[in-house]
Amino acid sequence: MTEAAEIVRLTAQVADAFARGQRALDQHDKREAIKWLDRAHRLAPKENLVSLALASALLAEDTARAALLFQDLVESTGIQDARLGLIAARFLTGDIAGARQALAAALSQQVPRADLADLADRVVQAAGAPGWCGFNQDGTVAVHALVSTPLDMRIDGVAFAGIFTPETARTADRVTIMSRGTHLIGSPLCPQAIWRVQGFVEETGNGLRGWAWHPNNPDADPVLTVETRRGRAAIILSKTEENIPGLPPLARPHAFSVPWNELPDGQAPVHVRDRNGRDGDSIQHERHRI
Repeated sequence: MTEAAEIVRLTAQVADAFARGQRALDQHDKREAIKWLDRAHRLAPKENLVSLALASALLAEDTARAALLFQDLVESTGIQDARLGLIAARFLTGDIAGARQALAAALSQQVPRADLADLADRVVQAAGAPGWCGFNQDGTVAVHALVSTPLDMRIDGVAFAGIFTPETARTADRVTIMSRGTHLIGSPLCPQAIWRVQGFVEETGNGLRGWAWHPNNPDADPVLTVETRRGRAAIILSKTEENIPGLPPLARPHAFSVPWNELPDGQAPVHVRDRNGRDGDSIQHERHRI
């Protein structure tokens, strides 16, 4: 059998085992699901979607193993589902310090999902922490404090008593929220990590096309700025693009296409940047990195 034929055969076996495991989950047969998902994982241990499904099925069945799988996924992909699973697995095994550490990492670098709130409250209570904090999708800061004492809130070290506006929060390097000298879980928040943009841009005969997303805020529509010598134009991306290779499981990239006649200088040299005008390595252009 040729190498190509062996790859095809193995891929088919993985797909079959994964499908059987998913069907068993749909039928609420967790034991059968774990058997088939474990087989798929043995055949393809680097397949992140298979690892995520197996880890999720193992919660409350073999939680210690689930924690190890979630930890590997967090380190390799950083996806929200893996972070949430790691917090839950550590909490269920009684590793409160580990659960607190995983929760802090998730809140400081990602916009938390709505279903994280109850688990976060439980971790805070078990750890004896003053509360937790995180960014909302719109860039404002949510504070869940379990204490009645005044909070010390700072943006880049400067005390701030007003509302955390999206503009302020997104351009800050560090947001801290403390109670009597103790950080709320999640503090310090890292806006630059939360609003990081990953994407790709290329020039075509008709204009610009590409995709972008916020890996740490996947539900938010990215905003890109196209700059020319005479002006700039904003691009708001709302259409989800699928089947982009190289992205982690459950990624939500958004596609865009802009004709040349909608740009200030038409078919002229352009720069594509994030909403704050930052250059970086996260958006790739066929001619240059921006």
